[in-house]
Order: sequence, then structure tokens, then C-alpha cells
Amino acid sequence: MKMLVMNRKITLLVLMVIVLICNAQTASYADIVSVEPGDNDTSLKVTFNFSYLENHSGIETKTFLFEWRQKTSPGEWKSANKSYTVIWRFYRIPNEVETATRSYTIESLVPGTTYEVRIDSGAIHEGTTSYTRLSASAVSPLTEATLDEGVVTLTLSYDTYEADVATIRDAVMVSGINGVTIDTATVQRLSDTEITIDLDFDRTDFDTDTALSFNVAAEAIANYIGEELIAEITVTAIKEVVSASVVSPLTEATLDESIVSLVLTGAAFEQDISTIRNAVMVSGINGVAVDTASVQRLSDTEITVELDFDGTDFVRDSALTFNVASGAITNYKGTALTTEIHVTANRGEALLTIFWIDNGTNKIQRANLDGSDVQDLVTQGLKSPSSIALDIVGGKMYWTDNGTDKIQRANLDGSDVQDLVTQGLKSPSSIALDIVGGKMYWTDNGTDKIQRANLDGSDVQDLVTQGLESPSSIALDIVGGKMYWIDNDNGTDKIQRANLDGSNVQDLVVTQGLEYTWDIALDVAGGKMYWIDIGTDKIQRANLDGSNVQDLVTQGLEFPRDIALDVAGGKMYWIDGGTDKIQRANLDGSNVQDLVTQGLRNPLGITLEGITLDVAGGKMYWIDNGTDKIQRANLDGSNIEDLVTQGLRNPQGIAIGIFSPVNPTIVKEDVNRDGIVDVNDLIIVAQRYGRTGSNAADVNGDEIVNVDDFILVAAAVDSAAAAPAARAQVQSHFTKAQLQRYLTEARASGNTSRTYQRGIAVVERLLALFTPEETALLANYPNPFNPETWIPYQLSKPADVTLTIYDIKGHVVRSLDLGHQRAGLYQARTRAAHWDGRNVVGEPVASGVYFYTLTTGDFSTTRKMLIRK
Repeated sequence: MKMLVMNRKITLLVLMVIVLICNAQTASYADIVSVEPGDNDTSLKVTFNFSYLENHSGIETKTFLFEWRQKTSPGEWKSANKSYTVIWRFYRIPNEVETATRSYTIESLVPGTTYEVRIDSGAIHEGTTSYTRLSASAVSPLTEATLDEGVVTLTLSYDTYEADVATIRDAVMVSGINGVTIDTATVQRLSDTEITIDLDFDRTDFDTDTALSFNVAAEAIANYIGEELIAEITVTAIKEVVSASVVSPLTEATLDESIVSLVLTGAAFEQDISTIRNAVMVSGINGVAVDTASVQRLSDTEITVELDFDGTDFVRDSALTFNVASGAITNYKGTALTTEIHVTANRGEALLTIFWIDNGTNKIQRANLDGSDVQDLVTQGLKSPSSIALDIVGGKMYWTDNGTDKIQRANLDGSDVQDLVTQGLKSPSSIALDIVGGKMYWTDNGTDKIQRANLDGSDVQDLVTQGLESPSSIALDIVGGKMYWIDNDNGTDKIQRANLDGSNVQDLVVTQGLEYTWDIALDVAGGKMYWIDIGTDKIQRANLDGSNVQDLVTQGLEFPRDIALDVAGGKMYWIDGGTDKIQRANLDGSNVQDLVTQGLRNPLGITLEGITLDVAGGKMYWIDNGTDKIQRANLDGSNIEDLVTQGLRNPQGIAIGIFSPVNPTIVKEDVNRDGIVDVNDLIIVAQRYGRTGSNAADVNGDEIVNVDDFILVAAAVDSAAAAPAARAQVQSHFTKAQLQRYLTEARASGNTSRTYQRGIAVVERLLALFTPEETALLANYPNPFNPETWIPYQLSKPADVTLTIYDIKGHVVRSLDLGHQRAGLYQARTRAAHWDGRNVVGEPVASGVYFYTLTTGDFSTTRKMLIRK
């Protein structure tokens, strides 16, 4: 009985389904969703749903009859047929509607007119065509320079202006550029459809091409009750620039009373000479000021200033920075304009000098850069001195002597020799100085330790005592708070690092590919360390954390040693003892060049940090202890000179430093005491920000390191500190937000002194280094990759950013809409574009070559990447 009832229910259900399916054979093909203006004034876009009501799958093609007429002309229908094809999917549930959205554009209509539209004589819908009611034009293109008193014509289409000019004047407005207004008294009605307006501009500075928006309210238009009408004109920005020139090059000897011409481009100086005199400042070299009484206005675009110099000694070529404040420039409300002039230091007062150790005679000696005036500095008490380091500002030289197991120092003229560390040493070797921290660091091969002490030898500390077999070649990253060294004994070659207090010892490159590692060099700004491996005859590099080890030079080497970096010039230099050559290459190992190949027998001495590269002078210096000579040549290997050839027996440990017969003045802003105020001093102040008590970074002596100290150091920086060449260093140690915070705090302090304002100007220039000069798409990382990669880029101005990924056939794999981005660098993983290696539907893509295109407005460029699985 139950089975019979169940069979009846099943039969009834089947019959109901059949009835429903039969009832679903009538389809409702099209329902209008909207009628909107098309892409031009004479079109309408009809959007509709193409629907099918049936338990159905397959491809369906349907031709629709579109009909339209002006609403004011009933009965006069125009028509067109249009076929559409839709692929339907199968539905398990009867009577469910499948809908596809389609559109059709009706052309050749009357602008600004309402139409009635229907499909297949169905329901009537209404839509109104758009039309251009307001356009703006100028007699000549508007620029920042011609904006003031510029005349603009506003033309109506399909409408007319009111006859009353007063009504029009009250109804016209302009926006888009600060400082631009309409001179309402000049508004004229030329005809029913045209008016002209004169613009007033207060010269508020803008540096990006910008659009002016003109708004005409409804009351200015006859018989019109709609919204205000808007038109735009693009205005070309002009970059105001100041440049400086002199009749003859400036030198330390000619600085006083020198005349400098300052020329404006894109702007004019104020007429009032007293205003100009109060707005021109100079910085960059201590003791240089502008003689304000001598400032003259030669024309609208040129002034001359006379310099005063109090004779304060400076030993490096420097640059004077001239700041012209906005108050000196007519109708200008931007930031101060700056320019620079190079000044050559007088090397007769402070001489670059060669220092070296001679092991055969157990002496420390020095000579002038040309080899003249050879002097014995230390001749007593030495048995086997090995490593020398100079404190130029402090006037001291330090060395290790592994024959007496001592660390010693003396004045740069060899006087006042002092024993600093005499206990517990068993063959001290490499020494390095942290002048700002007041410490010296060294490696001891006999005790297998890394140690440090104060510069006077007190407070000796064991820093690293475990796991070392033969530590050597110590190098310091003072700003990063790290020390690096090589440990190479009995096949345990390692490159290691630790904090400056010896904590957090890390193995960076361990035994892999290392056989006898020699001489480590750091490029802190570039985030790289370089070294030579004598056992494998290679020059290699890696990131400062030991990642991404790269072979740079692997061919033609027999016994390479002693590497030196010219980071600014993009070069590395080394000596190859097996072939008796001095060579160089680009920092990536490309373009290997033989520089010196003749007359060498066991050359030594190109050392860390360019200490024997006089880059400014274009020279390299080395020792050849096979011929017992000190020699030099140009950086390209030309013009080889014998400098010191007499009295040498096994010279080594060459260094170059500045020796002055007058004790150098150490300014308080030179926080790290290296003789120059630069970005490194700012970095130290930032690192010690908020620290209280006695501190070298407390420049103003108020017992706390804060924004005042940062600004005072900034005011004293050498001009190169804020130049584009410092971009990598600034971006490595500061963030844009950090510098902006310092600026905000400084401006809020209310300090209006010239020194403080000069410091603010320097920080503004540093902040500008975070804005790239041009938009660019950079190489993705990692590459090759699996499964994800980051794609960095940079924007020179704000833009809407899209990144599109294509396969090798040009098909779009994925489009990343990154939205509107500000100008700046998008390189770190937190800011760069990220692709997870998946296509638009979330599927992992196959291995192979892909292309990625960055699009920002009118800029577009493409690069290649590789997925390897």
C-alpha cells in the first residue's frame, strides 16, 4: 500500500514538471533597463536585458526592432533592426530566467532633445541626448606667466546669455588654480552666445600643468533652470629657476669680495631692492655670508651679490648654496629657489698626504701626494706594524704592531707616541675606527677575538670570542650599527657580522664557494658588501645581510687582493698579484679593464673605502713591495708615476689623509667628526632622536636630541648632502614620512632665524629626493620567480596607475588597477605592485615568459619577467 502511494506521488511530480516545462516555451526577449546619453551630443545608448525563460541550453540569436521618436512628435517612429547572439547555460530548475545585458546606440539625433524608445513595440522609455552648452577658449595658450590679465571667451551652444551683463558677472566663477580670480568688471557680452572675461592671478606658484574650471550659473542663461555649466582650459605651469654664475671660478683664496650673478627664469625680481637684500642667503661653507648692502638689481631677472668670507679654513672642495626667498620674487608664493656654485679649496693650507708602514725598516712614514717631502714619523719601538688607521679631525694615527703585541697611536706628525693596549694581545691585525662613538675595533689572530676599546685605549672589551679561527679584515658600518669581518682558517672561511657591541653574531656567507677570503669592502648606501676570494680567484658581492651572493669577476684572475670602491663613479678597483696587474670593473663586474700591467712586482695597498683612491683628484695610489716603490696613476691607469723609490724595504699599509699644519676646527654640527657636515651626521641625529643627557648629537646643548638639533645640522651640511647624488643614501636611512614629520615640527617651532630657516630649506631639498624626476617601471623581484613577485615603479607626478600582465602571445592574463597614486617611489614590498602568479579567474599560470605594462595617463612602458616552476 505504501509503495502504491509513493508511485502515485512520483507520477504526480513528473506530470507537474512536464506541465511547468511546457509552460516555459514562451520567452520574454528584451526589457529596456535604461536610456542614457551616448558618447556624443547626437546619440542615445539603450541598455536592455536579453532574457530567456526556459529550461534550455545552447546558442540563441535574436533580431530586435529598435524604434524611436522625438517626444514632441508622437507617431513619427524611426526604426532599425539589430541581431544579438547569446550563449545560454543549462538550468536544473525550470522557470529560472537567464539574462544577458546588451546595449544599442541610436545615432544622428538632435542634441539636447528628449526621445521615446521601445523594442519590438514594447513599453516606451524616455531618454535625453546631451549637448555641449559651454566651451572655453583663449586667444593664445594660457601659461603660468600669461595667466594674469589673460582673456578667456566662454561660448554657449544651444543656449543664449541673458541680456543683463550685471546678471552674467555675478554668475561666472573660476576655480582649479590657487590665486586665480575673475575681474568681474571686465566681463563683456559679445553676442547671445559669447562672453569674455579677464583673469587676475596673484602668482601663487604651481609647478604642474593644471586645468582652470569656469562655472556659469543658471541665472546667466536665458530660459534655463538646470544645473550650472562647466568648461575647462589647461594652463601650462612654468618652473621658476634661479641660476648662479661668476666671472671666474671661485676658490678659497678668491671667495672674499667675489661678485655672483643670480638670474631668474620664469619669474621677475621685486622692484624694491631692500626686499631683495633681506631675502637672499648663502650657505654651504662656514664663514661665507652675503654683503647685503652690496646687492644690486640689474634687471627684472638679474641681481648681483658680493660675498664676505672670514677666512675659516676648509680643506675639501665644496659648494655654496644660494637661497632666494619668495619675498624677493614678484607675485611668487612658492618655496625658496636655490642654486649652487662650486668652490675649490686651497690645498696649500691643508695637504692631502700619503701615510704608510715600512716593515723592513720598522717605520711609519708620510709624503706629499706627489712623493715629495718624505718624512719619518715613528722610528722607535716598532717590530712588525701591520694595519694603520687615521683620525684626521682628531689629528691622530692608530696602528697595530704584532711584533710587540700592542696597539699604539701618535699625532699625525709622529709626535706623542702612546701605547694604548699592551695586555692580552697575541698578533693584533686589522684595525678600524668609530670616531663618533669614540671607539677603536680590531681583530686578534693569536687569541681569535674581536675586541674594542676607547680611542685612548681604556675600557678594553671582548666582543666576539667564540667560533673564530682567524678573524681579519674588519669593516664598520657606523650608521647601521654593524661590524663585518672575515674568518678564514683551515677551510672554515666565513663572512660574519655583529652589532657594534658584539651581540647578535650572524654568519652571512659560510664556506659555500669560499676558499681563502680576503679584504671586505662595504657600500652601505647601495646595501652591498664586496670581497675577494683568493682560493677560487673570484671577486664576489652580496647584500649586507648575506643574501644574493653573486660572482662578479671569475676569469683571468690568479691571486686577486686589496679591493677598493668608487661608489659614486660606479667602479671597483683591485690588484691581481699573480699577473702583477691593477684592474677595475663596473660594480656589477662588467667591463673588466687592465689599468696597470707593466713594471709591477707584487703590488699591494688598494684598501677599503677608497682610502687610496683620490677620486676628487682622479688618482689611485699603491705600494709595490717587489720593487719597493710607492706609485700612482690616473684612475684609468694612464700617467704612471714613481712617487717614493728610495729608502723603502717592504712597505705596506698605505693610507691617504689630510694633514694640516694648523689644528683643524671641529664644528659641533660635525657629529661624526669626519671633517665634513653631511647626510651621515643627520642620520646619527635621527638615530639618537629623543636621547637625553650628554651626547654628540645634542648640537645645541640643551640635554635632549630633538628637531632643533636636526635642523641645525641640516643648516650646516655640505651642498652635496642634498644633491641628487645623495638620493640612495637619504632613501636608505630616512622615510618620506619621517622627514615630513621633522619639517612639521620645525615649522611649528616658530624659530625664524636665518640659520634655522636655512636648515628647513635643506630638509625640504632632502624630502624632494623622494620624488622621482621621471616616471619609470622597474625590474620585478625576484625574477625568475615562483609563485609570486613584486613589481616596483616610480611616479614623477600623481596619476591613475594600471599594471597589465600579458602572456607571450599578447593575451591579457591579469590587470591590476592600483588606483590613483601620489608621486613617489613604490619599490618596497609594502608599496610595490604584487602579482601572485594567477590569472583573472584565480588559476596559477604556466611556466614561461610574461610581460608587464605600466600605464599612467599618457605614459606606458613594458618589461619582461619569467615564471619558473
